[in-house]
Amino acid sequence: MLVHERVPKLSGMVCCNKQGKLFLQWAKDIEDDVNLDFFQAGPFIIDPGHQKGIKKQVNRRFKRIVLANTLEGDIYIFAIGAADLMEICSYLYDFMPKLDRALNLDGGPSAMLVTPSFKQLPEKAVPFILQKIQSQ
Repeated sequence: MLVHERVPKLSGMVCCNKQGKLFLQWAKDIEDDVNLDFFQAGPFIIDPGHQKGIKKQVNRRFKRIVLANTLEGDIYIFAIGAADLMEICSYLYDFMPKLDRALNLDGGPSAMLVTPSFKQLPEKAVPFILQKIQSQ
């Protein structure tokens, strides 16, 4: 039994097919598919179809890691300084209009992204580091 049977909208899945392609999917839409490897995370910050996934601010500011994909199929990973999920939602929604969906991974004091090359996005609401990890 998957967790999505109890919380259908809260959870998302980071999936990898046999060809090594990553994609993000609602937990409720994942069947017990032997052709996929996946792990559960959440919540979706940007819901599928570039819709705001976070509707209210709860003032819980933590360092966060967010995995996102564009309508073209590119995958990005964001390392984000202390921020509330609503701040991240608003920023990603405005900054990346071609973003199809974005999924919050487990965050906290030890959340970080280490990479030899990174792009520091313009500081607007929260500090972001962006790394493209897969192209269509």
